[in-house]
Amino acid sequence: MIVTQKDVQKGITVANPLKIDAELDQIFQSIDFADPSVAQQFGNFDANVIPVTTPNTANLEFGVQHNLSRTPIGCFTVLPLSMNAVQGGFVAIPRLIKSRAPDKTYIYLYSPDVSFSFGLVVW
Repeated sequence: MIVTQKDVQKGITVANPLKIDAELDQIFQSIDFADPSVAQQFGNFDANVIPVTTPNTANLEFGVQHNLSRTPIGCFTVLPLSMNAVQGGFVAIPRLIKSRAPDKTYIYLYSPDVSFSFGLVVW
């Protein structure tokens, strides 16, 4: 497609692909993660990482304080390699089930896996 001066006058703008490539490179080079064994903001994302250990009773509901000051929309587990989360000789992360809707303070979960330590990233 060839963009003419008339197209530009109508409001059609064309981005310089080399500039877009440079901007994308800068974005991807500045993505920062965080140590999942320490409670803190998850790098430069609008998310927090929280160290969690599941209760020593299976399927017992537990709340995780997320410190986002808003209702979170998702979470995922990360296995900090510095933590010892060994189950049956394998390094693993626990199975988590949402027990009820999150609120501005907590995420509510339960797990059939007991006494597992892991990082929970909440956004």
